Amino acid sequence: MTRLKCDVLVHYDEQAQRITFYTVPLVGTADIRRSAFCPLSQDVGRFTAMQADAAERTLGAMVFAYLERHGNRSLGIRDYDAVARDVHYQTIATLQQRVLRGDAEEIYQTFQHLHMLALKEKSVAHLASAEQALQSASALGHGQALALIAVWPRMKSDAEHAMQHA
Repeated sequence: MTRLKCDVLVHYDEQAQRITFYTVPLVGTADIRRSAFCPLSQDVGRFTAMQADAAERTLGAMVFAYLERHGNRSLGIRDYDAVARDVHYQTIATLQQRVLRGDAEEIYQTFQHLHMLALKEKSVAHLASAEQALQSASALGHGQALALIAVWPRMKSDAEHAMQHA
C-alpha cells in the first residue's frame, strides 16, 4: 500500500514557545510552495554526503535559523543573525573562487546568486558584481547569459529603482 505523500509544515508559536510539525498532504501545499517567501532548497546529496549526525545537526540548525529569521521573537538558542553573516561572507568568497576558475556555467550561477543577493539586500555592490559575472559568462559564450545580456540594462535599471524606493 502506498502512503499519502505529505509535506512537513513547521510552526513556531512564539507566545506558547512551542514548535509544532504538521504533515500536510502534498496537494494541500501547492499554493503555499508557489507563493512562499524566501524558500530554502537544498540538494539531498548535500546531506547524504555527510555523516548522519552532521546531516541532522545541519538540517536542525537550518530549521532553527529559519524560524528565528522569520519570527518576531528569538528562540534564544544562538545568534542566528551572526551565523547568517558568517555564511554570507563564506558564500561571497566561494562565488569569487568560482569566477576565478573561468567556467561559464559556474560564473552564470554566480551571476544569479549575486543578482538575488543584490535585490534581497538592496546592495549596489552586489548588483555591480552580478553585472561583471554576467558579462564574463556572456563573453565565454554561455547561452543564458547571452540571452540576458541583451535585457540587462532594463533588469539593472529595475533593480536600482527598487533599491532606491525600498
